[in-house]
Amino acid sequence: MLNQSLRKPLLTPIYGIRTDVEGAHMDPIDKHHVYTLLCAVILADDRVLDVELETFINVTTNIQVALNDRNIDTPESLQRWFDFNLVRISSFLLRKQWRPHITEHLNALNHIGYKWHVIQAMKSIAISDNEFHRSEVDLVKFVIAHWGEEQADYLALDLQDDFSNRTDLDPSIRDISASRRPDDGT
Repeated sequence: MLNQSLRKPLLTPIYGIRTDVEGAHMDPIDKHHVYTLLCAVILADDRVLDVELETFINVTTNIQVALNDRNIDTPESLQRWFDFNLVRISSFLLRKQWRPHITEHLNALNHIGYKWHVIQAMKSIAISDNEFHRSEVDLVKFVIAHWGEEQADYLALDLQDDFSNRTDLDPSIRDISASRRPDDGT
């Protein structure tokens, strides 16, 4: 019999993740798209830190718990997913042509009712290393704008508030309002 403590999800509080979404779940295809978006944030600044990978595992698990998902991925399976997809995700980020690839994943997730959870998870990963790199800002803002123009202004302000009030961040990276457009090759 499987030890139940091994099946418990990581319930480390993650910045901004609510646990009151009902009637939603992550099917395997949705998981692939969500995981790709989350991993893109890890890789956006051209480095992988342990704390970012740990946060990816935690926020992913917390989303699954919030959605009452019956098939919660283990930390080991999430690590394997990351390792297996690292080259694929890095390849479109390194070429600076990330917008079409990210758009494909966003479009595939247009039907989900937990977009806000994904955005909050992306933000949690982005700040987990106590930096908010410009490429991470650009990626998160792109996702916010893509998933709803009527909400984009509110969400962008929320994003600004999340980082301008943090005292543990380097002051030079708190102001995200002057975000430059990345060279995305388009």
